[in-house]
Amino acid sequence: MTYFLLGNKVTIKVLGLLKSKSKIIHVAVVQFVRVIVGMNDEFYDRHFVRHHFFDPIVDCLMKNKGSNNLLESVILELLEYIGTQHRKDLVKHVVERHRETLKT
Repeated sequence: MTYFLLGNKVTIKVLGLLKSKSKIIHVAVVQFVRVIVGMNDEFYDRHFVRHHFFDPIVDCLMKNKGSNNLLESVILELLEYIGTQHRKDLVKHVVERHRETLKT
């Protein structure tokens, strides 16, 4: 399954759906990323870090700040999960790239 998702660039294509205007699609994309992160597979973690998967997710959070509670909640839950599960590579990546953005 891992090789199929990465070989066919499914993860990158799904993340591209964040460009749509539909907020419910944004929620589905973040939930998809949350499921993959929940698999605790370092292979996916390296893939996410290499392709900066959290950049569009954090951008989506900042664009919709306060206007869509469901989307905001899903994104914050994803970030909280990464922190509480001690996913070192993902935590390091998110902190290094988005520390200043997430402070606000």
